[in-house]
Amino acid sequence: MVVPLRIAPFASGSKFLTVELGALVDSDLGRRSWKSLEGELENYWATTRMSRDQWERSGGKFELWKTPEVRIADVTFRSPMVEGRVRPIVLTTDFPKVTIPIDHASTVLHILGQVTFGTGYPVTAAPDLFGNMPVVKNRHFGDTAAEYTLQFAGGDTQVLPVRHGMEVAQANRIYGASRILPIATSTQPALEYIKDIVREHHQALLWSIRTDQDTLRSLRCKLVGGLGNLTIFAITTEKAAAGQG
Repeated sequence: MVVPLRIAPFASGSKFLTVELGALVDSDLGRRSWKSLEGELENYWATTRMSRDQWERSGGKFELWKTPEVRIADVTFRSPMVEGRVRPIVLTTDFPKVTIPIDHASTVLHILGQVTFGTGYPVTAAPDLFGNMPVVKNRHFGDTAAEYTLQFAGGDTQVLPVRHGMEVAQANRIYGASRILPIATSTQPALEYIKDIVREHHQALLWSIRTDQDTLRSLRCKLVGGLGNLTIFAITTEKAAAGQG
């Protein structure tokens, strides 16, 4: 389900291009990083208080939706597909780095994803049925989860921190038996996927980054701190029309 955006990040008259991520996801590294994520999720569900059988209930693998393209405020975002299911780029502690080729003239970079599977940082949350608040070990608001480096054609770079509760938040909007609201202050909810009505309501966030330069060669992503995972579903570049700020 596409979620109405709080703030429209797209300018009228701009040119939008989707970044192809399929080759990275379908590479040996991409497949191994996905297996690493599945291992993290299997371990995560085994340690939960009320959902220890969830990994077995969901078939012993992690599958997402079947539609590669979504339109968000009339702009297309296209996710890679593997075996008929959306398969995003994922960074894990085993595979903490990836370089995404772009080579688009760009004034704004729109990244769909910015979530962690398993546990992440929920900014606001409700207690579970036993009155316990969610506990996210070693994660605090503003702690750096990853680092993105934009590489431009002229050789310049732009380094951006990806911080818990600011640019990244937890994907699942359920903790234990309670609905929670894992939000990030610099991104906004854009998609919601109900994988399991009781235990898994996953979200994807949209981060729109003004680049203020021309041709963007690549996006380098690196986990820092040795904790958790980070997912990117799709990337779309925006090139403002002549005369637009």
